[in-house]
Amino acid sequence: MFAPAGQNNLYTTNVEGFFAAQQAHMQAMLPENGTLITVNEYGTPQLPKGAERIYSEPKQGDVVGHFVDERSGEIQTVAFRLPAPKVKAATTGSADAHGLPDQGTPADDVVVKIRPDVTQKGQAMIGDYRTDALHLALNDDAIALDTLLGIAVLALAGKNVSVQSPGGYNDPSRLQIMTAICEGGVLSTDTAAIHLAARTMLKAVLSCRTNHTDSGIVARVAGDALCANKHLPHMGSEEFVACLSRGALEVAAKGENVALGVRVKDTRAALVKQTDGSVWQFRGARFELTGQEFAAGTHEYRYNRADGTGVGTLDDDEGGRELDGETEGGTQDAEPGKRSDETASTDGSNPEEVLDQDIAA
Repeated sequence: MFAPAGQNNLYTTNVEGFFAAQQAHMQAMLPENGTLITVNEYGTPQLPKGAERIYSEPKQGDVVGHFVDERSGEIQTVAFRLPAPKVKAATTGSADAHGLPDQGTPADDVVVKIRPDVTQKGQAMIGDYRTDALHLALNDDAIALDTLLGIAVLALAGKNVSVQSPGGYNDPSRLQIMTAICEGGVLSTDTAAIHLAARTMLKAVLSCRTNHTDSGIVARVAGDALCANKHLPHMGSEEFVACLSRGALEVAAKGENVALGVRVKDTRAALVKQTDGSVWQFRGARFELTGQEFAAGTHEYRYNRADGTGVGTLDDDEGGRELDGETEGGTQDAEPGKRSDETASTDGSNPEEVLDQDIAA
């Protein structure tokens, strides 16, 4: 209305002034999780080093970068996620709240990579050792009835066991075990047959292998209860010792009074030679759990169940009360009317043949 004749206040020819105003507006209206970023010569926003761009809705902890589109002059945003916190090698560098370097004081960040005590191959070998030892304990050792029933509960709470609807298929091996103790629909009173069926069922379920059959911490707890450590094999082979980190190797060597060599290779060879002819077991491969391992295992079980449901709450049948679905031992009751899925035996044996042979004997 008051603009000069022939001009529109909606537009301006002062490009630099307009961009400066947009920049000032961004700084004044910057949200808590926002930060200012620059663009390259092609107009593409420049994210911080190591940042991962997010195309979905930003979550808590994500950062939203604000920049001015040089082609349209509009304020644009881009969401990204910063990597894990870094350990600074020097105190000369500084960064803002979002990990971006301060102007004039570039950050000199160095990520400290710590090698795990055991490599992925070593973890797989430990899983095989534990599973075989656990199955040997279930085969050969005397087991109290209370212990057997408790381990049965643990096995059915394993993360490799999923519960399906009544329309699902039945596992043949489990069906064979079940029919051996409830012929005609009546549970057998033969204690020996029930014990044998329980052992065979547990062997078909419990696993420490590092694949989809892994039962999680419940198999470790069961192995500890069965004293299955005595069935673990000798681990002083060159193949397994090569899977240990330098720190873990040195701790193991000191435990066996082995002098540390100048090279890791020398220490490894000395440990293999020292333990030759005996049954040496890596402490981290034994069944007993530390408090930290138990906490991590229960957290994994809570959010990574095989059926994808996690651990929720169960409604009380009478009063509608909600009970915590996880007990003190990290187990959860199965839903009424549901059965477990197929879990193949991982020791190479057929549960039907083993059960038939033992019962026939």
